[in-house]
Amino acid sequence: MKRIIHEKIGSAVGLDGVTIKAFQRLGFRNFLTPFFSTAFFIALLSLSYAAYAQSGSVAWEDPINLSRSGGSTDPEIITTSERVLLVVWDEDSVAASEMRSGFSMQNESTWSDPIWIELPFTHQPRQFITTENEQIHAFWIDDQDRLRFQNVRASDFGFQAIWNSAVLLGNSVVAFDAGIDAQGVFHLAFLTMEETGHGPAGIYYIRTIANSLSWSLPVNLYSSDYFHQFASQAGMAFGTAEAGSIAPDVNVEMISDGENVTVLLSWNNLFLKRIFMARSPDGGMHWQEVEQVDGPAESHPYRTPRNLITKAGAESLVRLWYRQESGESCTLTYQISDDSGESWGEPNTLLDELIRCPDSVESYTQSEEIELFIFTIGQQTYLVAWDGETWSESRREQLLSYFTDPETFDFVQLGCQDANLAGNQLVVTGCDLAGGGDIWFLHGQLGDLKTWFQPESGWNEKAVLEIDSSDILSMSAVYDSQGMRQTLWSQQDVETSDEVISTLIYSGWDGERAIGPFVIMEKLPGLVTNLSLTSTLENQLIAVWNGGQQGEIFRALTSIQEATSATGWQSPERVINIGTTASTTGIHMDSTGVEFLAYAIPANEGRGIYLSRSGDQGRTWEQVAHPSPPRSSAH
Repeated sequence: MKRIIHEKIGSAVGLDGVTIKAFQRLGFRNFLTPFFSTAFFIALLSLSYAAYAQSGSVAWEDPINLSRSGGSTDPEIITTSERVLLVVWDEDSVAASEMRSGFSMQNESTWSDPIWIELPFTHQPRQFITTENEQIHAFWIDDQDRLRFQNVRASDFGFQAIWNSAVLLGNSVVAFDAGIDAQGVFHLAFLTMEETGHGPAGIYYIRTIANSLSWSLPVNLYSSDYFHQFASQAGMAFGTAEAGSIAPDVNVEMISDGENVTVLLSWNNLFLKRIFMARSPDGGMHWQEVEQVDGPAESHPYRTPRNLITKAGAESLVRLWYRQESGESCTLTYQISDDSGESWGEPNTLLDELIRCPDSVESYTQSEEIELFIFTIGQQTYLVAWDGETWSESRREQLLSYFTDPETFDFVQLGCQDANLAGNQLVVTGCDLAGGGDIWFLHGQLGDLKTWFQPESGWNEKAVLEIDSSDILSMSAVYDSQGMRQTLWSQQDVETSDEVISTLIYSGWDGERAIGPFVIMEKLPGLVTNLSLTSTLENQLIAVWNGGQQGEIFRALTSIQEATSATGWQSPERVINIGTTASTTGIHMDSTGVEFLAYAIPANEGRGIYLSRSGDQGRTWEQVAHPSPPRSSAH
């Protein structure tokens, strides 16, 4: 006889992977085993932790290796509203005798061989904006901190002489952002770190004259001597992957009602731990008083807000930034405006309980009604849509974290990503951080983002797993740091009659398919009950359970990559010699790598709830919480 496990997700219910243990604590210790004689259904439930979102929201095509040379970094994708034009990247090889860039052009579904050329923005911050007739407008900071501008046709991108006639827009520039409005006017904000002929160090704004590429004189909107500190870091290419958390940020956004254009500029002052915004209701001609959006307060002295961006929806505006607090905790904060930024609603939080701040936040207009936001947190990428009023559920895209090279079958860890929309396709380029050093291109159909705002109800069947007929003794499920669901359960081995032994079985779910089941441990002494499984930030799984002759507590560990193999798990070790039967209630590891184990002794003199911890990967344990005095039998 076979028993069937149906893996299902209950997003509307919101239960988590410890529900089975909760039933056991209520007295239904073996509630899985006696109720069905031929078959039964077990729900392997989703965790309700916000950071672990559903996966597989894009119908991806196979990844394409564009560079095929290794030693490449910082790719950027250049698109029109309908198609991809080209991908440009930098050479990052220590053997290279000169600084150069590579690029590949797309012709329908094929890509050109890599073209190598010396470009003035190699290893420098740059931004590309496309207009009709496949015109590419390039902005960059050169190696002497000068802000430059040039426009070329996509077909002329590889002609080096064209780039030599670039226009100078500003000096001593450390950060910038550009945009184009519905009337074809470019708006540009940049941050200077030293006094120039235009004024002191600070934030400046310029725009093009209508129907031309002539630029206005810079207008100083904000000044601060703190920006001088960026000059001491000369040579740092702010805006590239190497810049890290010390890079300043500047953002520009335009809103048009058909007649008037409102321009919104935002920036941060890292040294004051504050973010600011300026607003022009007449297309950049006149500016209102600068607003401080967020900063530290007496109740939050360590708060450091960063990366304020503003995006226009069909009926409203949203501005989004993150707050880094003490202890490296982070909250994504947003506000909505219904009057083109004249006033803003109360701050709210998006993606609660982040364990760290995003490495990048980008947004792209999918339609007049929906804006797509892409958050990169560590090596995980999440998609969230905004319809002008509400946020969709977050959706993790595993393919944007890692995949297998279809030619060499090597592991590819995708980093330094750049994304955009081309029609209804999400297009992404990134570099391989796992050692290959190649530039990859990925593309996939987004589908209808409106469906992201319709929460699923009930249960959706995801997988069917056949298991042996033995009774399931205990089960535990958890999401790992890659967002994959990991599950363990135990069964009693009924083929032996002279002793009681158990088997431990593993199964997983990678967002698209079931993995396993696989037997990972056999002939474990006693009945394996009270399983508790946890994952670590180091891509490991730790399992604890009761077993042995007296229900002792055992612990075993594996890497996520080896979880399916019996040889990949360490041999179980007894955690604590308690001398009597104990009942585990949970294992947890904090962000510093310290493990905490909670267990109960239900009877006799030492009965109570205990908490122990280990800071040396489970080799030794110390008790950190003591049980309360035992109650009298009258209670």
